[in-house]
Amino acid sequence: MDSSLILIAIVVAVALAFDFTNGFHDTTNAMATTVATGAIPPRVAVIVAGVLNFVGAFLSLKVAATIASGIVSSELTTPAIVFAGLVGAIVAAPTHSPLLSPTQPGQLRAPPPICG
Repeated sequence: MDSSLILIAIVVAVALAFDFTNGFHDTTNAMATTVATGAIPPRVAVIVAGVLNFVGAFLSLKVAATIASGIVSSELTTPAIVFAGLVGAIVAAPTHSPLLSPTQPGQLRAPPPICG
């Protein structure tokens, strides 16, 4: 198996792990008020959040299209760069939460643009 294919597989696995852990924050932000006010029970909130997060992934690719339109140079972006950005976001998320930092993990997804 080619080493670049192995790296791409690792990047995809890390991206899925990040998406899973990022979902914890998104779900709590979306459902906290409805559960806290008693509008819906926690079990229903988890089901609703899971269904909507799954459906939402298939509704639009506009963010990916915008990034691909030239914000990030596709010639300079490698699987290693994407991997580094994902690892940075995964590591930053738990360090920000205990410090009560306003930064959300979703804001940490993309590394800074690569200028040529």
